[in-house]
Amino acid sequence: QSAQWIPPLGRKKLLETCQHMMNKDGQLIVTSEKTRYQQLNTADCLERLKALVMKACEPPPELSPETKLMLSSRIARASARRVREKRSRSQLKKQRQPSDIF
Repeated sequence: QSAQWIPPLGRKKLLETCQHMMNKDGQLIVTSEKTRYQQLNTADCLERLKALVMKACEPPPELSPETKLMLSSRIARASARRVREKRSRSQLKKQRQPSDIF
């Protein structure tokens, strides 16, 4: 959280994606036991840290118009399906209730 050399959006994304690697104080813990040598493990940790930061700082890919159209149609279909299921569930519950015919 206090790493000012990481851009704010990258820092936020890093906090979200690497939460399992954080300690209570908010420090990112990177370990390596790849080799028997401390220097090589330290170098491996630095490479892993560099890769994590680079991945967190890269901008999200732009969606093409076709992809945006596909996503919006999926959302619309899911919404229609949800409403249809709610109506059918409501009808089922209404059928369970006793009728009030006098």
